[in-house]
Amino acid sequence: MSRRGGHRNSGYNSGYNSGYNSGYNSRQSRSSPDYVYRVLRNDEDISHGISARSPYSNTSVYDHVSNGSYNPRGSQFISTSASREAAESFAMNSRDSSEGKYIARIDTSKLGRNAQCLDLSDPQTRSGYFPEKDFAHNCANKFQEVLIQGNIPASSIDKVYKFQPDQADRSGRY
Repeated sequence: MSRRGGHRNSGYNSGYNSGYNSGYNSRQSRSSPDYVYRVLRNDEDISHGISARSPYSNTSVYDHVSNGSYNPRGSQFISTSASREAAESFAMNSRDSSEGKYIARIDTSKLGRNAQCLDLSDPQTRSGYFPEKDFAHNCANKFQEVLIQGNIPASSIDKVYKFQPDQADRSGRY
């Protein structure tokens, strides 16, 4: 089931380059964005960094993007966005968004060697994981998704701000 309801699997969850550790290394094939943005869950305490809900999971990239935080088992990935605007759009559509959501800006150069980025905002990378016009493909594109496998150290989080859906003037936060 997708987070919007209805079955949207399209068969790509099994075998369609679904293994994140299938030889792909984003640091070798394409550089990651300098900064990524994370819409923080209400229960996320960033003082010790950010960890995946289920770091030893073998959830496929397809399943993670299709189900996101609605997957009760969690996954080994941490969803971020390459675009501040896309992160704000995601925040507006999130559960409990009426009171505002906190968004963290993460400096990818400070992630360390144990964190790997998979930049699904890149069309070529995205096409290796999802068929075009598939629900997961569209979500990854709309929200400019960058998955991080591993921990995000607190030292890489350089800004946090509260995004209010009804904010008229969003300029000057950085």
